[in-house]
Amino acid sequence: MRRARRSGQSLVEFALVALVLYLLLAATIELGRATFGAQALQDVARVAARELALEPLPAEQGVEELFDPDNYDETAAPGDVKEAATRVQRRIYARRWLVVDLAPGGVPLAREDVETIFADMPLVNRMLRPLMIYERTEDGRSLLRYPGALLLDPDPLSQSGLTVAIPEVARDPDGVETVAWREVLELGAADFALTTTGGGLAVVSMNYPFQAAAMVGYRSSPDEPFEPNMGAPLPADDASVVDPDGPGLPLAAVSRPVGPYAGTYGLGVQLAYARQVRPFRRLITLQAAFRREVFQ
Repeated sequence: MRRARRSGQSLVEFALVALVLYLLLAATIELGRATFGAQALQDVARVAARELALEPLPAEQGVEELFDPDNYDETAAPGDVKEAATRVQRRIYARRWLVVDLAPGGVPLAREDVETIFADMPLVNRMLRPLMIYERTEDGRSLLRYPGALLLDPDPLSQSGLTVAIPEVARDPDGVETVAWREVLELGAADFALTTTGGGLAVVSMNYPFQAAAMVGYRSSPDEPFEPNMGAPLPADDASVVDPDGPGLPLAAVSRPVGPYAGTYGLGVQLAYARQVRPFRRLITLQAAFRREVFQ
């Protein structure tokens, strides 16, 4: 009796098992990225709140003007709100440093020059470096930047002329995306000023848009939450995004057409299912609060 031919058995078995193994590998890597980002962001929020609590400011000082780039003025007199804002933006955090141009004027910076730029940054901006991504834009610029949407920055002190805002996305059952804009660093303005009824708290929230490089986002099933939805990936269509309020600054619209943070709004574009789809996305927000300890 002749033995049956089984020359292709291993190949078929591998094809059946490989998909599951690759999915598990991708999920493990993405979960690790999300966990790392959340842990790093929690440390940043804690340091930002602590440093703000230790900054010598008037007891009645409001917090919103402290991080306003228009209030940065190194010639401001002591006691002026611009002098306080300048100290805070120089030492703690400044929005202008969310993007670094690695080749200004088309000339690549040496490693020593990049390290010098980061060494001169405010403390919180330096701590955000592990979360920054490299991107080569459509107009040929090489950027190291915080994830999110690229905006044109009118700040004359900006090294790159760009900054970042984070879109918070709401989707209707048809997948139409509506965005509201968040800052990378947000402050609890109502609690900062010390009054007779309370306050005196430095409350800082840090936002990080985690977007997967290997996993696709899907619409929820309209029937039941656990019904299969493999046939409903989220389409990537920036032209249909609803943006009722705008980010406050012009969108740069220079991001690459494909990638985890690609597109005008930084929502990401992946090539799958023979079309462009959104990556899996979660907005991670972490908060820290410290009682203000130093007053002018």
